[in-house]
Amino acid sequence: MSIYITGDTHGHIDIGKLNSSNFPEGKDLTKDDYVIILGDFGLIWDVNESGKQEQYWLDWLNDKPWTTYVILGNHCNYDRLNKCKKVTDEYGNSLRKIHESIFWMENGIHHLDGKTFFTFGGGTSIDKNCRTEYVSWWRQEIPTNQEFDYALGTIDRNRCVDYVLTHSCPESVKEYLFDGFHYKLNIKCPVELFLDLVDDKLDYRKWFFGHYHIDKEVNRNMQSVYHDIIKL
Repeated sequence: MSIYITGDTHGHIDIGKLNSSNFPEGKDLTKDDYVIILGDFGLIWDVNESGKQEQYWLDWLNDKPWTTYVILGNHCNYDRLNKCKKVTDEYGNSLRKIHESIFWMENGIHHLDGKTFFTFGGGTSIDKNCRTEYVSWWRQEIPTNQEFDYALGTIDRNRCVDYVLTHSCPESVKEYLFDGFHYKLNIKCPVELFLDLVDDKLDYRKWFFGHYHIDKEVNRNMQSVYHDIIKL
């Protein structure tokens, strides 16, 4: 089994990086291998269900040799995604089925290939004033207090994991991510503030996150991912 991590795909805009030719193992990958997208998947987006372009790219990705797992971001149609059927995979992970081999990883602890992951989606859309609620922006991008509490409960039961996979990053690391300047006028995001708490409470080998459209290692334990495809 191989597990790969990559950043936001934004529907058809950035999904081309998932061509099989961009993977070292290429067509030798199977459905027992995984590609995990760190938020802003974007292929469940259209308000009026699946349009032709959206369906084309869902089928394109579904036909890839691997299984795709997705963490939710801030640019997501949460109304449609929340209608996806709840399923449990062979490792006991709680998922939502988007397509035959495309799944949304719900927040919490997951197990793959003997490795333990803590996943957490969501984040603040800094452009939401230019968007239309329930058409191009959904307030569910910020988890509820119950969702934050549930995630903390999973950490209390699993203080040590191999990997943390999130869409946003902890607030405390943004100044390093952007060379000393806080991102977009220092907007305080509840998810980023929550992830500071996660960083304090959880032991992990490596933390990967998307959202910021940059490929950069913040420190030896934390990395921002956008175009890169990283094999664990």
